[in-house]
Amino acid sequence: GEKTPEADKTALQTEADKENATKESDKYKNADQVKKAAYDKALADAKKVLADPNASQDDINKAKKALDDAEAALNGEKT
Repeated sequence: GEKTPEADKTALQTEADKENATKESDKYKNADQVKKAAYDKALADAKKVLADPNASQDDINKAKKALDDAEAALNGEKT
């Protein structure tokens, strides 16, 4: 059979790697608790997908979109 092409995790990895920068930012630190929790969950899900050697491109894309959306939703004001 055909070998499935390796799913590309680069974009998701890049997004997950922003974790520290995001968590240091006012938009995270001062965000609503619900939005912080949503970001934390999306990040945890993304890390699971990154660690999964059998993750499909669809899984990866969904995880990246969830993480992007959760990060965009962070609403902390600058202090």
